[in-house]
Amino acid sequence: MFGRAGDCDTTRFEVTPLLSGQMDKSIEPCGALDASFEWIKAAPTGVGDTFTRLHVVPGSEYGLCHAVGLVGEIGIGLNDQPFTCAGVGIALCLR
Repeated sequence: MFGRAGDCDTTRFEVTPLLSGQMDKSIEPCGALDASFEWIKAAPTGVGDTFTRLHVVPGSEYGLCHAVGLVGEIGIGLNDQPFTCAGVGIALCLR
């Protein structure tokens, strides 16, 4: 419905445990292990219809003020299915 014609639709269940700690007043290292379990809807004959992607995601947050931080992460693929990616963003802490 929303994809391009000829592309297969997928469904995914994703689990991402996170770990972080305070290094000093403004720097907080963080990390995650991302696992996604994916199913291809109406996969062509001869194509496997399930696969799993695993990523280790190291990163850090730099606090700009008490409620705003700049976050950077790199997702590194651990098995044969995932891609490697990087991201930068802003974290808002609502209290």
